[in-house]
Amino acid sequence: MKRVIAAIAAVLMATAGCSGPPTSPEPVASNAQPQFQYETHQCDDGTEETECPEDEAEALASWLEIQKAQQARALSSVSVAAVIRKGADGNWFVLNNATHAPENIRAGAAGVDDMGSYLRVYFDQTFPKVGAVLVTPDETFGALYSAGSSVGLAYFNMYIFNKDGEPVTPAQVIAADNGNFWVTGTMWQ
Repeated sequence: MKRVIAAIAAVLMATAGCSGPPTSPEPVASNAQPQFQYETHQCDDGTEETECPEDEAEALASWLEIQKAQQARALSSVSVAAVIRKGADGNWFVLNNATHAPENIRAGAAGVDDMGSYLRVYFDQTFPKVGAVLVTPDETFGALYSAGSSVGLAYFNMYIFNKDGEPVTPAQVIAADNGNFWVTGTMWQ
């Protein structure tokens, strides 16, 4: 029976792309391949035979099933991009016109909330995992401001700073001629 289980474990390891005989125990729930101590003994015909205890073969099969399930749920990257602008009326919005369009970020005034000390910019969906979102000023705002973000699953918070690195509230930003903050990033879905 132990030979059969060892053979099954070897086949499972080969089909999952695993390699090498396990050598020391590890938790099964880990992403790392579990390692086991195989027993080797001399057969009557002079060859060596390796056996795997039943509970270890079952643990290995369970680990392989976990690995297959994780691969099936693998996430893919999604780009996010937008132009954030302050209108002449003092309200912030995500630019969406003939030459600019957001990608996976809500368009228009619905895409931005002024939270007092920062802007909250909304994705057009809730993502399961954060990647990174970068915010940078264009050539109009470049000499006046810098910006950074704190990213969540459904939105990111955009913080603005003056040329001396001091925080600036969204209300303090001058609505210069078409001054923009460019947003680019990656999220996971």
